[in-house]
Amino acid sequence: MPTDYVSLLSGFVGAVLGAAASLGGVYLQQRTQQKRDRARFALDAAVAEFRAAEEHARFMAAQGQPVVCRDLAYFVFLHSSLSERLFAGKKVNRKQWEQIHLFAKDVSEAGNAVYTKPATSSD
Repeated sequence: MPTDYVSLLSGFVGAVLGAAASLGGVYLQQRTQQKRDRARFALDAAVAEFRAAEEHARFMAAQGQPVVCRDLAYFVFLHSSLSERLFAGKKVNRKQWEQIHLFAKDVSEAGNAVYTKPATSSD
């Protein structure tokens, strides 16, 4: 094989490998950006709903009504779970929404139990 062909072939292989690496990098970057955007969307929705719930709780308390207000962790977990399903193109029916709600509630209550338990000497 003439040396001209070796140079041509090695240049072509290098260009193909470089293009493949570049496309792979762009794909990974786009995928990471989508995950970050989805997480930001869920967090923004959770914070907005948490603030609305706090405002509603203040209003209800001022009226002398009983108030149950979830912490921010509940809303974050709820919205991240819902958005994960919705962005995957899956529909959420009532039963699934209730399961997600109950799981978010359990996670929130477990976190509250950890943070509100009295400190012991072994901690």
